[in-house]
Amino acid sequence: STQSTGGIEPNTLTFVQLLKACARTSSLKYGKIVHQDIEQRKIRDFDIDISLINMYFNCGQIDVAQQIFETTKRNCQSDHIVKAYNSLLHGYAQKGLVKDAM
Repeated sequence: STQSTGGIEPNTLTFVQLLKACARTSSLKYGKIVHQDIEQRKIRDFDIDISLINMYFNCGQIDVAQQIFETTKRNCQSDHIVKAYNSLLHGYAQKGLVKDAM
């Protein structure tokens, strides 16, 4: 929330970096808090969506990652679709779910 940041509003890069940190440490609890903050702020951003997909995969929440991917795929520009698919495929491969990636 704004109050906890001294009145400074986080931007897209802030959220991307927070989600990367949560993914690296498999911190689902904090990742969900960041995701909730993003939702409350009604932020729609492709890079944040990709970071959410990666964070949820790293935290073992494959169904949630898949849901975010599907929403992202429907809403993203055609030049971003490859990056979205790459993120999904990487997540499946990282979890050893190669058949699901195909």
